[in-house]
Amino acid sequence: MNQKSGARVPAEGARIAAYRCPFCGSGVMSAVNIAGLTATDGKMNRFRLRCANPECPSVKEGLRAGMDVEAVDNEKIRFTVPCIVCGGTHSAEVSRSLLEKREIFMLQCPNYGVDICFTGELKNVKYELSRSELELLDMMGEGDAADIGLEADKSKALPDPEISERIIAAVRCLEDEDLVCCRCSDEERKGRELEITQEPENICIRCKKCGAKKKIPAVSVIAAEDFLMCDSLTLE
Repeated sequence: MNQKSGARVPAEGARIAAYRCPFCGSGVMSAVNIAGLTATDGKMNRFRLRCANPECPSVKEGLRAGMDVEAVDNEKIRFTVPCIVCGGTHSAEVSRSLLEKREIFMLQCPNYGVDICFTGELKNVKYELSRSELELLDMMGEGDAADIGLEADKSKALPDPEISERIIAAVRCLEDEDLVCCRCSDEERKGRELEITQEPENICIRCKKCGAKKKIPAVSVIAAEDFLMCDSLTLE
């Protein structure tokens, strides 16, 4: 596995968050200002780590899954991590005081008991990230680290009905507000019909008139969140 950072790795002593990309196995590290994450007016302040490996299959497939660190309130921080081991998404709420006191905090996959998320001092995070690589290789029984990642995860990834419903509802809302663009002219769009189909891992939206389409990942909240936060949709 390669160790790549989603951002510049800061100096010793800084608080670092890290996980392994479930699609390519790369280690993703970045500085996170835990103390600066706040929740006000019902809105959560969030920091996202994403894989920076240009060869990662997630880039080619437009999935762009990442790890989220967000403020729940003034007392707790929530970690949401795509799991390289089981292909699911795991979350945990941790007290700020615990994160400040521990040299390193680790979140495990509840299905396999393997550490998948690391937060703490740089030297400790780097050590645990390297150790997790050896642990994963041992579990997989493979000599080639490249075999860990996309193939193992995609075989276990399942569409989430609740996420699919949210995506479809969001598409309908955008369509009602005329915020779905395709190859049709403005006049043609008035009479068009969108076809929405659920595939094994995606929701496919297609314009029946011009044939333009877009696939939205529906296997996890993180994978779908980029779309759910958009205020428009373009079919290609």
